[in-house]
Amino acid sequence: MDEQDPNPNRHTHHSHHHHTHEQHRRRKSLDDSSENAVLATIQRDMAVIDFNSTFWKAAHVSYHDNLVLSPMNVSFLMAFMRLGSRGNTYKEIVTTMKFHNEQLMVDECHLLIESMRNEPEFGKDLIISNAIFAPPYCIFRKELMDVAEKKFLTYIGQTDFSNLDNAVQEINTWVNETTQSRISEIVSKDDFKSDNQLIIINTLCFKGHWKVQFPFENTTTDNFFAAGGKKVTIDMMKNTMACPYADLPDFKAKAIGLPYRDGRFSLVIVLPEKRYGLAEVEKRLDTKFSLTIFSKLSIPPSTLIEINLPKFQVTSTDNIKSIFARIGMKSIFQENAELSGCFEKPEKQEKDKKDKLDKIHVSNLIQKIYIEINEVGGTGNENLETVDKITTDPALPESTSEDEDAPVDSTNAETQSVEVIPFIVDHPFLYFLMDSKFGTTVFIGVHATF
Repeated sequence: MDEQDPNPNRHTHHSHHHHTHEQHRRRKSLDDSSENAVLATIQRDMAVIDFNSTFWKAAHVSYHDNLVLSPMNVSFLMAFMRLGSRGNTYKEIVTTMKFHNEQLMVDECHLLIESMRNEPEFGKDLIISNAIFAPPYCIFRKELMDVAEKKFLTYIGQTDFSNLDNAVQEINTWVNETTQSRISEIVSKDDFKSDNQLIIINTLCFKGHWKVQFPFENTTTDNFFAAGGKKVTIDMMKNTMACPYADLPDFKAKAIGLPYRDGRFSLVIVLPEKRYGLAEVEKRLDTKFSLTIFSKLSIPPSTLIEINLPKFQVTSTDNIKSIFARIGMKSIFQENAELSGCFEKPEKQEKDKKDKLDKIHVSNLIQKIYIEINEVGGTGNENLETVDKITTDPALPESTSEDEDAPVDSTNAETQSVEVIPFIVDHPFLYFLMDSKFGTTVFIGVHATF
């Protein structure tokens, strides 16, 4: 992506080589409703995407395991916590998260969340639910309560941590309900360290519907060469179709972008050239790697991609606290955390309450993500486009001839000149969900084993 181009929407799934400059210019003016939106997108590229790669590299320490993270979702929570943090805690959040302009940060989060909330898939295919659970004596300031849910997708709950069984049940019940039972539990007694604590819960569930589904009858059992040299048998989905593709010599990999039916989100699969080349690909991940890769994707003319993609389901639980510790954010997790801006000030006579508030810190920040990738891509078998509709380059003109035989002839001619590029995902790969409207990575993962 060019540094000067603030509009990542140029590279949505329907972009291809035949768009004129005028079409691009027109689409840009339609997509960007205001200069503020453009500015927010530029800043998002610089801040959250910068944080994405730092966070990912700190998290992914073993190439033998599956991992999926949502730096975007962590950003929502930390943006909220920044509003109430002070002193060293504040400095560490700002530095680690690249949150230098408070108003812009709030506007970005709100803009992105509001935009996602307006998508019909939100709350069904994509569920984001975050919460901060605090002891009863922690009363969050009204101005923070007013924006928590609306601008940061964050629920604030009060829990009595002195009764651990109840606290565990309360939090797990909340998660089970808000994720529609896709995540049934997230905490155990071991996650609670003291009474003077905040527990932060961060969840994301995704099970989108493909724009073009994989035919069920094509799925076969196949070999997957997992990390550590293991060969495992998996269900491999198959389809041959026109889809966004890119060779990535700089990453020693190639990539495809599989659009979901809304057109806004695409699952980008980055496949290393070598069977065990994932570590090499990750070494090359720079600040804006997801945006860089996404911007290179385009539908090659007269070319079909032969896709073999494993069917998989992931439930990943990550202790974000330990990842943050590796990149310099520690204060918020210690008893001397400076979070006084979060809470209503106690009365002078409430010395006991003041002492407790002084020790309040985040004892745990847990992220749990559930992702399912299957033939339909979603929960139902709706009438989606079939492969027949897109097996030719969308830019080829349709025949206007009245002769019934003409379309058949033109199809035959096309078929003879169509190149087929194999994209066989039979070894560890990187993937991410791209929001083409904001140039934001919703989640990023590696699948190294089954």
